[in-house]
Amino acid sequence: SCAQFRGPEVPKVNLAGLDHAIVITAHGDKKLSWRSYFVQLKKSGSRKPRVELVECGPRMDWEVRRTQWASADVRKAATKKPKEAKLQLKKNIELDSIGHQYGRVHMTRQDVDSMALRKYKGLRKRPTGGDGEQRAKSGKKRQKR
Repeated sequence: SCAQFRGPEVPKVNLAGLDHAIVITAHGDKKLSWRSYFVQLKKSGSRKPRVELVECGPRMDWEVRRTQWASADVRKAATKKPKEAKLQLKKNIELDSIGHQYGRVHMTRQDVDSMALRKYKGLRKRPTGGDGEQRAKSGKKRQKR
């Protein structure tokens, strides 16, 4: 049955983004037809345009004639994959569905305290004790000499 190949039903379609339609139809158990259409939007009396399909591109009719499976050795030779097509498994490398390759790089943790970074005076720790605590409590700044 063809119901298993049917996609989800869509309640609304953006007509401005639709310019081609490919229709594959099953006629009984042994016939398939492929049609390619160009979508034309014509003016109509309402807000929605009138849609016309103009046939373009390939037009194919297929008929299933062979329903007997090939022998095991012929089928094995037909489905054999070349060595180049087999993926070699490498650590930390992944492929997505499109075929882009992503890899993970593992590094040791960096000791940020020992790195020679730019040091700002405002972020510098000041010694607490003696004169510094008294100024902080009184809220007065030390005068320049």
